Amino acid sequence: MKFKTKSFPRPVIGNGDDVAASFQTPHKVTSTGKTIEIVFNFQNSSKSLASRILRGEAAYAVHLECSCTFFRNCYESRSNELKISIPRTEIYGSMEGVAVVVAKKEIKNYKIPQSHNDYGDRSFTVEPGDILAISDAFDFDVDISNDDLRKISSIMVIGVDKKRNEGELDINWHGHKIKIVMPERDFEQYRLLCSNSYAQSILGMVVVVPVLTEAVRLAVSSDSEFEDFRWWRCINRRIKDLNIDNKEEPFKIAQLIIANPISRCLSKCTKAFEISD
Repeated sequence: MKFKTKSFPRPVIGNGDDVAASFQTPHKVTSTGKTIEIVFNFQNSSKSLASRILRGEAAYAVHLECSCTFFRNCYESRSNELKISIPRTEIYGSMEGVAVVVAKKEIKNYKIPQSHNDYGDRSFTVEPGDILAISDAFDFDVDISNDDLRKISSIMVIGVDKKRNEGELDINWHGHKIKIVMPERDFEQYRLLCSNSYAQSILGMVVVVPVLTEAVRLAVSSDSEFEDFRWWRCINRRIKDLNIDNKEEPFKIAQLIIANPISRCLSKCTKAFEISD
């Protein structure tokens, strides 16, 4: 999303210091299993622009795109709230977006109060489709929603072994949650890294994925001794819900359960270190 770097031929709210007003769109993302539900709340401080929206001269819009699947769409609303639903089969990985206010009709002699002094007393002719306000660009993961994260945390917990300062991880399978125990020094480093969104992706690769792979192997075993534990039942239910063949390799099943963690990790690391072709 590079809209913010464009130079517009008219004052646009949210584009640098064009107008002393703000336009943002807080949003909430949830998963229902088969769909991704997104609710946008448009926050527009310009009464002048809000009145044009009420008169049908302009509308709120959200542009969304997913580079992994080439999904791209635009959704419009004349209400301050917009709810959309996207099938999970159409998107995965990171979704990028930006909200705008777009003209729906030709507007002659367009002016916006609180415009920068450089515009003076000039007025503009606005054509349908012209942008009148723009939010900060945003992005979010569509495969790991809050619901999915709660499911993972409901079967896996990471703790500390204060009797050890270094050494290997220990895993306890005999409980409703899989318990991963780290030496104290490793656990303190783990806690620090958890506060960084990019590091979280790497932690998932080095901690969660290997443990989940072994958990899947135990869960699909025909003579498992762990079937009375909640983590065993959750994994098998997830495999069933996603229509995964439990004869697949455990590592492949683990990746499907948490939606392609390797791809997401590589994408986030590329952004974090600003690596390009």
